[in-house]
Amino acid sequence: MGDEYRAKTFKSGNSVALRLPKALGIKEGMEMK
Repeated sequence: MGDEYRAKTFKSGNSVALRLPKALGIKEGMEMK
């Protein structure tokens, strides 16, 4: 770890979502804390 990535927010319906780079290896449906 220790690498820096840029993430971009976008509007999805009435919510704001965060688009994360594929290189992070995060799978669809994973919960984050």
